[in-house]
Amino acid sequence: MIEVRPKRNVLVLDAVGALDSLRSVEHLSRAIDECLAGGYVNLVVNLRRAGNLGADALRTLRAGNTEASQSGGSLKLLHPNVATSNLLILTTALTSLDWFESEEEAISSFTIATELDRVSRIA
Repeated sequence: MIEVRPKRNVLVLDAVGALDSLRSVEHLSRAIDECLAGGYVNLVVNLRRAGNLGADALRTLRAGNTEASQSGGSLKLLHPNVATSNLLILTTALTSLDWFESEEEAISSFTIATELDRVSRIA
C-alpha cells in the first residue's frame, strides 16, 4: 500500500509493506504515475515501513526518477533499510537515486536544487 501526503513543495509516498511482489510494485508504479500526471514532480518515497525491496520495485523507482527528471523534478528515497541500501549499492542505483535518512533533509534537498537552478539561469 502507498500513502501519499504533501510536505511543502513535495509529495511523500509512504510505502507500507514489502515491495517485492508484482501487486505491490503495481501500487507503487500507479502512485508515482498519478503524482506525475497531477503535475507533482518532486517526490520522496519513504521506505521506513516498506520491508524488502525487489528488483521490479527498484526498476519502478528508477523509471519514476527518470520521468520526474524529464519534467523538471526528481524522485528521492527516504529510510532505505540495510538490505535495500545493499541492493542500491550492488546495482549502482546510488548514482541515479538520491537517498536520505532524514525526511527534512530529503524535502530540503529539493529547495536547494531549485535555488541552484534558479541562480544558474540568472548567471
